[in-house]
Amino acid sequence: MTRSGDRHRIYHKAAVLYSGKGYHIAVYLVANRTLVNVAVFETELDRDGEILPEREQVQNNVDIARLVAIFSTWEPEAQAIIKVCSQRMKCRSWFTLAIQCMENTTRMGYQCNPEASVFCTCRIAVVGDAAHAMTTHLAGGTDQALEDAYVIGRVLSAPNITRATAHFALQAYSTTRMLRAQAIAEASREVGRLVDWVFVRPGDKDPITDEAACCLELERLSKVVTAGEPEEEFKHGVKEFNRLIEVYRLICYDI
Repeated sequence: MTRSGDRHRIYHKAAVLYSGKGYHIAVYLVANRTLVNVAVFETELDRDGEILPEREQVQNNVDIARLVAIFSTWEPEAQAIIKVCSQRMKCRSWFTLAIQCMENTTRMGYQCNPEASVFCTCRIAVVGDAAHAMTTHLAGGTDQALEDAYVIGRVLSAPNITRATAHFALQAYSTTRMLRAQAIAEASREVGRLVDWVFVRPGDKDPITDEAACCLELERLSKVVTAGEPEEEFKHGVKEFNRLIEVYRLICYDI
């Protein structure tokens, strides 16, 4: 796979993102730089918030010719990715690079949770995707699930917890984690819209199409991702747990 006689950019970079109106292509190296993973994203704003029928949640054998047609006006590098993936071929450079054939392409719809009002009820709590399933644009779903596990585990191991106060610990976890996890989920959603040129800022009527404005929004969203630490969330959770116990005692319940 070459570009104007040179090797394609993916040979020299770990990941490349191609962005356009309503679509983007994420290309990145996996398996110790021996394979290229290609993910094509399509934004359908008119279906935002829709619960997908089961038959549309996962669709196999997507028509590759449709993808070739969609990206026929994109830059040559992006076209090369789609075209080479629709053929049985391998490319070699200073390392072996196998482009996996997309003859059996799978199309999957995003299954994202609406913002939950709580992450627990009585002694039942949810973590990870059950609490805040999100898009993949920030690769933050696993990170947030791990932070859930860390905070709920630490709060439940507080020295003053008892069977009678366990539900307070879960409430503290819920209060502590909801704000950050849902902020990450919303940031991930916005990043996907930004790179597809369909993101509309609050108060605006039209999507952001200016490159400089788009970069500023991405910088803002990156700060959402990097803000906060699990240890700080745990400390906040313990404070909330102790506050709930104190409130309970004030209304004359002996625990």
